[in-house]
Amino acid sequence: MLPSTKLPASFTRALSPLRSCFSAPTYETFVVLVVGFLSCIGDHTVTGMLVASGYSSAWDHNRAHRFFSRASWCPDSLGMAILDLIVNHLVDASSALELVVDDTLYKRCGPKVWGVFWHHDATSTSSKPVAKGTCYVVIGIVVTPLFMTRSICLPIHVRLWIPKPKSAKKRKTNKADKNCPSKVDIAKHCVLAIVARYPDRRVNVCGDADYISQALRKLPNNITWTSRLRSDAALFEFAPPKTGKRGRPRTKGKRLGGLADIAKNVPWKKLNVRRYGADGDGAVTVEVHSFTCLWHGVLGTEPVKVVMVRDIGKVGYGIAIVTTDIEANDATIIERYAKRWSIEVCFEEGKMIAGVADARNRTRKAVERTVPFANLSMSLLVVWFATCGIDPDAIVDERRNLAPWYRTKVNVSFADMLDTARRVLTASDFRPTRRSEPSAQEIEIMQLASEYVAA
Repeated sequence: MLPSTKLPASFTRALSPLRSCFSAPTYETFVVLVVGFLSCIGDHTVTGMLVASGYSSAWDHNRAHRFFSRASWCPDSLGMAILDLIVNHLVDASSALELVVDDTLYKRCGPKVWGVFWHHDATSTSSKPVAKGTCYVVIGIVVTPLFMTRSICLPIHVRLWIPKPKSAKKRKTNKADKNCPSKVDIAKHCVLAIVARYPDRRVNVCGDADYISQALRKLPNNITWTSRLRSDAALFEFAPPKTGKRGRPRTKGKRLGGLADIAKNVPWKKLNVRRYGADGDGAVTVEVHSFTCLWHGVLGTEPVKVVMVRDIGKVGYGIAIVTTDIEANDATIIERYAKRWSIEVCFEEGKMIAGVADARNRTRKAVERTVPFANLSMSLLVVWFATCGIDPDAIVDERRNLAPWYRTKVNVSFADMLDTARRVLTASDFRPTRRSEPSAQEIEIMQLASEYVAA
């Protein structure tokens, strides 16, 4: 019997819309690996997924490895299909799409592992924060499900980033990647694909200071880009009116001072905003100052809005946010940038709970597709939980009963969703056949283990 015919009904509703992204045999493998990824308790390697699904005795393990290394499917197309599910079930029809972008490092080593380079490691505590591994650019959509009071990030595009060669000699030895796009180029390409799929939607993109460059000039009108402003940014007043004299008109006005100088000589106003730990009904009071200008060296003649934020009683400024959404008010911009932190939480849950970095593939296609598959499976889990009909309050009550000292828990966590999915899959008859009778060797191994425990 095919695995898709033995799925619980709730998983069938979540996975069946993705059937068009695969051929029929590949879709069956996809279903088994998704179930294995969610059910796996130990290392989430490809073989571990197959064993956790219960199909290791029915299928050759090469079928699972072939799904990542040679099968015909595209992670970007799968991400778009999952985005459709998220938009249909978790996003209001009249609201904009809130996207966040960042990159994350998965530590890998070995001369035969594709895409391994030395990268900056933001989690390192040493004096030289670098590590060897693979770096992926991740674009996620920020949603606030009805069963939660905080925003969460669901990955929809995950792409391997290859740094550009530093010399022409090295470029010749890496013929497969003569044109290595930058992280911003990768993010821009993915965002434009999303806009092409939803041309009537407004798309608000948010990233840190590394995700804004000249590549973002002349974006479509329905895209806004928000980022942290670098402290050394050269800001200018708007271009003065034309004088009528010969020569090219000026494209920028007088240069403004540095951010530290601006913060000393401007009025600050108090503003209540929801950010970080103040999600939901809570709010914090901060001091803000905003102005419009040109960031000519990066975005050219496109006007930008700068919002400077600091805590009450502080001197100078804490953070400066730059956005192309000059019509948005200060509170909206601050709260939009604060939601960027949800992608950092997503990275932590993926590495520490879901095991997205456990795969040990080495070939190019496998490296490029295994981590995206794992991240997209995390998004599928949230979509499944939102549509399965399970009462989230009952799960929260159960957790609080098991840990009576934990009285502040009001939302289900990613770990709660994963545990619930494992219960549903364990209770279902997903395994292909009933387990065969143990062999003589297996009986001997169990007897030896029992004797060891008894001793």
